[in-house]
Amino acid sequence: MATGATTVIGTGTARPGRRRAAVAGTGRRLVVIACLTAVTLPLAGCGNKAGDLTCQAFGEMSVSDRSKALNNLLSEHSLEVASVGNQMGVAQNVDSFCGSPAMLQMPATQNLDRTLNDAVNWDAERW
Repeated sequence: MATGATTVIGTGTARPGRRRAAVAGTGRRLVVIACLTAVTLPLAGCGNKAGDLTCQAFGEMSVSDRSKALNNLLSEHSLEVASVGNQMGVAQNVDSFCGSPAMLQMPATQNLDRTLNDAVNWDAERW
């Protein structure tokens, strides 16, 4: 008879343990999903093109981010990023258009709602 009691007790304790594991597993999954969502949502904006940045947004960037944006802008227009002429040309055009020197931490002062694509004549043969 003691054997039957052990079986009942063993069966009774196994079930709640399984439920807890399932609930704990679900809780862990929810935490993982929440963490992944928190990490990936800010990156969702990374798909935006540099050419779609407004002068105001460009003027609010750090110097490092401005440099990256100008490189991305060249890439978006299939221009050689490593070319010093391209680097200088795009920087001068954006500086002049936005009124915010690319290599200084200063806000844009003009064309605040216009995009960086508007800053450059992409059809011109020379800068």
